[in-house]
Amino acid sequence: MKNTPEKIEFAFEGEEELANAIRRSANEVEVFAIHELEIHKNDSVLYDEIIAHRVGLIPLKKDSVKTKEVTMKLVEKGPKTVYSGDMKGNAKVVYDKMIITKLEDGQEIEFIAKGKLGKGTEHVKYSPGLVFYRNVADIKIKDPNCEDCASVCPLDVFDIKDGKVSVKNLENCDMCESCIEECKKKGKDSIEIKKGKGLVFSIESYGQIDAPAIFEESIKTLNQNLNEVKKALK
Repeated sequence: MKNTPEKIEFAFEGEEELANAIRRSANEVEVFAIHELEIHKNDSVLYDEIIAHRVGLIPLKKDSVKTKEVTMKLVEKGPKTVYSGDMKGNAKVVYDKMIITKLEDGQEIEFIAKGKLGKGTEHVKYSPGLVFYRNVADIKIKDPNCEDCASVCPLDVFDIKDGKVSVKNLENCDMCESCIEECKKKGKDSIEIKKGKGLVFSIESYGQIDAPAIFEESIKTLNQNLNEVKKALK
């Protein structure tokens, strides 16, 4: 359905338990994040702890790091807005315009940030992306003359031609039932939506690694965990 570095979305015909296991395994995919901050100077209005929290949540490109540890430095003087892209070192930030703090005239900030590989099971800053799945909808149009009901759909699920309604993008339906609610307001029962067979599996990357790579690494991690369980049972 969708395959880009930022997001993948596809039909999943396996059991829901397997989909959930893959989803949970994504939190064991290692990525880099800042875990220690040496603040040498901070004249901004933000406490050191707030600065550390913000810097810790800045995503770092995994493939830009050629060593086991990350070291980045920031030295800035106001007046200016200090962004994530102002940090320099052996890693690249995913987003250059994440605000760290704002400096007034004469204010300064200086720190050294150190990062390492980690897993989302340890801290959310190591999470590589958002992984989720949902049921495929089963849509039944009882009365195709329901243009007023189908037109309220926010996800472009329906096609309306000559006042007749048909399903165009079934995979878009998240069963929000906006169309059904509109039917009820008008005293109609034109559309029926229920949980269908199959799932839609989605991965949205935070940018440290591409979405397809998150899926591949999640599968590898799940297989490794299953092999460990298998060995333990022998």
